[in-house]
Amino acid sequence: MCISASFTLAMTAVLYGNSTVALCVSIFLGIYFLFKLLRKDFFCFFPLKGKSAAVLMAVLFRTVELFSAYFSGLVQLRHPYQCGGLNYTCIVLANFFCLVMISMKYVSFADECESSPSDDCIEISSGATSGDIKVLLTCCLSAFSFGTLLLLLTMRKGYLNSFTSTATGSKYTCELFQNSDDDAVKARAAFTNNQSYISPISAEVSDWVQENWKRWMTFRPSWFNVDIVGAIPNTYLVGCKVPIPENAPPNHASPAQSSSSPSEQAEVVRTTTIISLKSVDLPTSKTSTTHITTGQKLKPQTEDMEIGSGKASILAQIHVLVKKSRSSLSDRILGGRATRVAPSPCET
Repeated sequence: MCISASFTLAMTAVLYGNSTVALCVSIFLGIYFLFKLLRKDFFCFFPLKGKSAAVLMAVLFRTVELFSAYFSGLVQLRHPYQCGGLNYTCIVLANFFCLVMISMKYVSFADECESSPSDDCIEISSGATSGDIKVLLTCCLSAFSFGTLLLLLTMRKGYLNSFTSTATGSKYTCELFQNSDDDAVKARAAFTNNQSYISPISAEVSDWVQENWKRWMTFRPSWFNVDIVGAIPNTYLVGCKVPIPENAPPNHASPAQSSSSPSEQAEVVRTTTIISLKSVDLPTSKTSTTHITTGQKLKPQTEDMEIGSGKASILAQIHVLVKKSRSSLSDRILGGRATRVAPSPCET
């Protein structure tokens, strides 16, 4: 496809000039942008913040995407997040349609120059002849037909409809969220893509977050990490509960509940959750040593196990960490020198 597209542009430049090539490319790009805008599929999937950054990235991304499909024919570009199945097929067919049309025009013009030379034939006389263009056209069409046939015969039959799919990036993301039973897949679909993709089902996503937040905070699944929590929009976090200290008084209110505006409540929930996730990972991220003085017995590691269990609240976990560090410091000051080093919880 790279050869066919290059020869199409080269023959257009010879017949009509470089300005015509630039005009045709601009029209082709404009039609593609207009089609994406009409289908509300212009913005790319990157989760950018700010309208200006999103528009700039969309222009660059869609431009590279279009010319990559036109010049390379990379089949992965038929994904809904890129060109889309039907768009990709039309781009590939447009490549060879333009090649056939410009080749026929070039051959006709070359034959006229051979029969009745004129001033317009000076530039083309030193170029390819009509016979060369016919050979080139035959080779390109034969290679395209052979490659297409080979692809269709070797690929899985279930993927054939991907070449005619009209699904947009938003539709694909919404279906991925709705049809999956795995929370990890749902979270990646809802929070790692552009929020415009998930906006048609934002109410459903919000209900899903509200219903499962307490369970995620309790069991801490592997996908529920700092990156995912940081990417959740504030509108989905309003109403979520943050951990309350175990030794708190009965009337103690959650920090999120005591905040004034919904946006502040969401930020409190996000910040508290991120701190909680980082504190849980703290004992396993670095190997810690506890110094034991002479005659001192090893204490049971029940508190350490509670930190990694995911059941303790955020303030209770911080209290355990502070208590450990104070105990270690006092042992070193009062006991003089350390006689042995106890293994860290992650080693036992």
